[in-house]
Amino acid sequence: MTVRAPLTTLECAVEFVLFVREDGYTALRAATPDGAALTAVGAQLAGARPGEGLRLTGRWGEHRRHGAQFAVEECERRPPAGVPAIRRYLGSGLVRGVGPLLAQAITERFGEDTLEIIDRVPGRLSEVYGIGERRTRRITESWQAQKTIKELMSLLRGYGLSPLLAEPIHRVFGHESLKTVAREPYSMVGEVDGLAFAAADRIALQAGGALDDPARLEAAVWEVCAVRARRAGHCHLPAEQAVLEAAALTEQDPALLREAAERLTVGRGAPLSAEQHPATGEPLLAPRALRRAENKLARALALLAAAPSDLPEPVRRRVAAGQFGDGLHPGQREAVRMALTHPVSVITGGPGCGKSHTVREIVELVRAGGGSVTLAAPTGKAARRLSELTGARAVTVHRLAADPTAGEDGEEALFGPRTTMVHLIVIDEASMLDVHLAARLAAAIPPGTHLLLVGDIDQLPSVGPGCVLADVLRVPAVPRTELTHVFRQAQDSTITANAHRIRAGQPPELRRADFWFAEMDDPAQIARTVVQIATERLPAKLGADPADVQVLCPTRRGAAGTLELGRLLQDRRNPRQDNEPEYWSGSRVFRVGDRVMAARNDYAKGAAGVFNGTLGTVVDLDLKDGALAVLTDDGEQVDYDFAQLDELIHAYAVSVHKAQGSEFPHVVAPLTLDAPALLTRSLLYTLVTRARRTVVLVGQPRALRQALENPGPARNTLLAHALAAQLDAAADPD
Repeated sequence: MTVRAPLTTLECAVEFVLFVREDGYTALRAATPDGAALTAVGAQLAGARPGEGLRLTGRWGEHRRHGAQFAVEECERRPPAGVPAIRRYLGSGLVRGVGPLLAQAITERFGEDTLEIIDRVPGRLSEVYGIGERRTRRITESWQAQKTIKELMSLLRGYGLSPLLAEPIHRVFGHESLKTVAREPYSMVGEVDGLAFAAADRIALQAGGALDDPARLEAAVWEVCAVRARRAGHCHLPAEQAVLEAAALTEQDPALLREAAERLTVGRGAPLSAEQHPATGEPLLAPRALRRAENKLARALALLAAAPSDLPEPVRRRVAAGQFGDGLHPGQREAVRMALTHPVSVITGGPGCGKSHTVREIVELVRAGGGSVTLAAPTGKAARRLSELTGARAVTVHRLAADPTAGEDGEEALFGPRTTMVHLIVIDEASMLDVHLAARLAAAIPPGTHLLLVGDIDQLPSVGPGCVLADVLRVPAVPRTELTHVFRQAQDSTITANAHRIRAGQPPELRRADFWFAEMDDPAQIARTVVQIATERLPAKLGADPADVQVLCPTRRGAAGTLELGRLLQDRRNPRQDNEPEYWSGSRVFRVGDRVMAARNDYAKGAAGVFNGTLGTVVDLDLKDGALAVLTDDGEQVDYDFAQLDELIHAYAVSVHKAQGSEFPHVVAPLTLDAPALLTRSLLYTLVTRARRTVVLVGQPRALRQALENPGPARNTLLAHALAAQLDAAADPD
């Protein structure tokens, strides 16, 4: 029988944070009043800041790797005691406008009264040199926001929820946050990242809400139809499936959920659309915005397909006469002819089949005939790679749809006068297009311009909802060419050969110099091995820079997911340094030197915007102004406010989905059965094709078999039906 250590209460001040888990479990270093150091762990510590005073109740224990730890069961937070602690607290990045130097100046002026001055008479901050009216206002607003966040944390703890939800809630609802949590918790469903129906439901029910509250039932339907369905890539759900899932969530009669679903579809501003499947007549529920996007995209593509071509006459003559591409494979020649004959067309094919070379021939042919071409891809990385492969300038699809000068130098793309229009637009990596982005792009292209989609439908579908490329290919009226011939140079690559084997559902050839599978079963051991291979063994063997080795994961969670592996890799490649600044945002810590990736599009950043998938390195961390600077791999420096850090993810380990459109010299990837539903053939195929020189898989043989045998779930979309109907109507206007 194990004897538990007795409960102990102690006072301490936080020195620095060691680790924060997504559920709020935190490890930190602290010092007692007599100067003794200790490591404290527990969920009650979430949100603690350097300098903050804590009164902890818990038990001493021994961790097999980290030694003595104080496991916290209760935590009472107290203001920092003493000027040094106040200075550390203010200078930690907690309060915008105050960094370590200004914190020192403020505490030198006000001493132990500093926090009371900021809280009650902030106007006195102007007594400190360098603090004017604008900075005083900034400090005051930030201080009040932190007070609200602390109250939110306490409130969330009371409901048994992670206090780390406080900051995302405050970002969305601001000064209304406390009222929203207390009075309208269901309004947060679908609005706050990381807050699902179950969290809002816990708050409402503990506050005395009724099980059949209409707001509760409607929030459950919205969670199923919008939040969960969108996460799975669906544009709609069968109505009965949605009702039954919502009924299971709420444990209520499905009849009540049907009524809730109907309420969400009534009126012009209703968030859901109710309709019937055009082929089966089955009732459907869909977020109205997604249905609008699908219909908008179908109309735009049909309009482009029916319009007379504006290609210059010399181009059309050469194509008709077959005066192009003497060195092309017959499949490539057919692809060139198709793209320059039909206003909307698709080129598909696997790796090594010459898609990029075909695009280059098309570009050269159009330009030689006096036409203009714009190349684009969904991410900056993919656009840069397209430019390198074709020798032509390429931009992101987002920029193409948003920026009227995104075309060739000196021309106005899309929105310009007809005399300066782009004659051909090529979208590479088209499998990455979600329905919203594709609709926005297609609607911006003037009729007469040719649109060529290039992609590989065996890759993972888009991160966002829909499967645009596959849906377009389901419409027989859309011209397409599949390139199947694998060229000799590509045949010599084990990676390319294995990619085609995986594409066909066949096991890859393992234990080659450039393609290796290290078999082991324990996920924790798999994670440690991945870290060792990525940071030590592979760089030593190949003489490679560790920065050229990218870890890709099928899932975010688990011992070998991006969250845990990213933390381990960060600790190895960019560990905490004494006297160097760092900033904790939720469960993540940012340091100078960190590899990061943009997780969202931001058109206002940089010269041409920063887009999802952009990679970079943190080059500055300003605790005073509450911002960090990222030098992107494109050589541009962009700033992120601390409140915008949810737009960045650490890039030490990223999901395969996030890596779409990118290529890396060397890829190391764990394969475990922690999330078997995510192990699909398209995921494995996408993973392998991200590597140029080396692939190392580490994991369970059963996981590899699972991925090969599972083609992946289909997505619920109506684009193919809508596009076919629009094309039929255009072909037969009567």
